[in-house]
Amino acid sequence: GSAAYARVDDVGFLRSVVNVTRDVLGYVDSSRVYAAGHSNGCSMAQRLGLEAPDLVAGVGCHAAYAQVDPGPAFQPTPVIEVHGDDDQTSPYGQACCSTDVRRCVDTCNSYAYSNAKLNAERWRRWNGCADDAVLVDSGLYTTMTYANCHNDADVVLVTLPGIRHHPYYDYYGLYPGWPEAPVETTRLVWEFLRDRTNTFDAA
Repeated sequence: GSAAYARVDDVGFLRSVVNVTRDVLGYVDSSRVYAAGHSNGCSMAQRLGLEAPDLVAGVGCHAAYAQVDPGPAFQPTPVIEVHGDDDQTSPYGQACCSTDVRRCVDTCNSYAYSNAKLNAERWRRWNGCADDAVLVDSGLYTTMTYANCHNDADVVLVTLPGIRHHPYYDYYGLYPGWPEAPVETTRLVWEFLRDRTNTFDAA
């Protein structure tokens, strides 16, 4: 969007927010800062994991993909992304080149044509995950987990059947007319992140 065209330093701004919050309020545990967001905010959260791994201990977000490559300081960072399979804004299954995500990630370098599984595959490679994906169907949603990653930086994709671009359990009626997620997805994200601490090694 316009911030990209204007070359706004989003990462620098968010780093300042964290630093000022820590320095002024004084009770921020710097080893347990997490990046979260929805839609474009999900892409921003993933960007922090890719470009500022010293800042965040993990990424947990909803309904979007990474839009940049890892930065020069990148180190594997845990990430969980929640996506409805009927999302028309950030399409869950949009294919850029092949239905085989491992082949696609090798041949398609355009983030504009990403999809949820391709995003998870990119993170699997970035985080150096050795294991194949493990699929678990809870009956309400499916998790695809890549484990045995460097720095214990697992990669998880949560898929919600029939859910569109707002994959939330809608307590407050914020999304009238949208299908409601069958599970508290923010709780799923927090349960993934809450015990993770930053393992960034400046050396």
